[in-house]
Amino acid sequence: MYPAIMINFNTLSRNVVNPEKYTQIRDERLRLKAERNPKQQPLKIVLNSTFGASKDKFNPLFDAQQANNTCLSGQLLLLDLIEKIAPHCELIQSNTDGVFMKVDDMETVEKIKTIAKEWESRTNFELEWEQFDKIYQKDVNNYIIIDTKTGKYKSKGAYVKKLNDLDYDLPIVNKAMIQYFVHDIPIEKTIMKCDELREFQKIIKLTSAYKFAYKNCTFSKKKVLNEETGRMKTVTAWNEDGEILHNDKTFRVFASTREADGGIFKKKIDKNPEKFANTPDKMFIDNGEVLGKKVPDYLDKQYYIDLAQTRINQYLGISNRKTKKKEDNS
Repeated sequence: MYPAIMINFNTLSRNVVNPEKYTQIRDERLRLKAERNPKQQPLKIVLNSTFGASKDKFNPLFDAQQANNTCLSGQLLLLDLIEKIAPHCELIQSNTDGVFMKVDDMETVEKIKTIAKEWESRTNFELEWEQFDKIYQKDVNNYIIIDTKTGKYKSKGAYVKKLNDLDYDLPIVNKAMIQYFVHDIPIEKTIMKCDELREFQKIIKLTSAYKFAYKNCTFSKKKVLNEETGRMKTVTAWNEDGEILHNDKTFRVFASTREADGGIFKKKIDKNPEKFANTPDKMFIDNGEVLGKKVPDYLDKQYYIDLAQTRINQYLGISNRKTKKKEDNS
């Protein structure tokens, strides 16, 4: 929607030397998209990043006023459409460039399309329509919509997005969620039958802000003097143990059932090690070739089942907080 606004309402960055070229790129992208040609994707990136650049004060295209004009125009135009169709549907969500609505019957769908046609002619936009009969959503940026008759679905968000070789993180959890929502297959079935190690990988990277990565660090509660109050206080302190991982900055980690396996940590100078976020408390590292490699018997599949269930609960509105059991005083 933003490229269309920048063209239709002249809100393109005023630092663009040849605005007509931007329009040509947009038109070419639409032509390729209609042909289902994958070459449309890089043109989409060019179009959208032009807007992003207009908000970056270090970019030659920086133009804060035009960027804000684009945002506000989009919000107001979409709100205008929503107000006109709202009496005929239940609004599920609205995002930057689209609306999800629940409609009771096809007669009402046609009525809404007639209303929207007037909006299109007045604003010079063209709407695309799709029909699904199920939606599960964590929030407006994390959802899956499903056509149960055909099995067709669309998804957005890290937990349910379609994966590729450059972004292949916890794929088994992603696949288990898709199978659960689209085909009603229990998550345990998807995860337990998988024996490809690569499907269980979690990729983590050590940034330049940290000196080393460590494995199997341990911590103890210790009492130290609080110099401000003069009193002793209890702190969690590193036991200065664990294995330093000298050679790698990127790690492929897997949940483990072995008692000897611990977690993976990162350390800044003069600071306690920090556990890498969203990694198992017990895990092993395999930075070798994993294509075609089978899972070992100590891979903790229950960890992935629990993680998938936690994420599914977020889409179903089920709390993941653990409640304390009340003591029976009788």
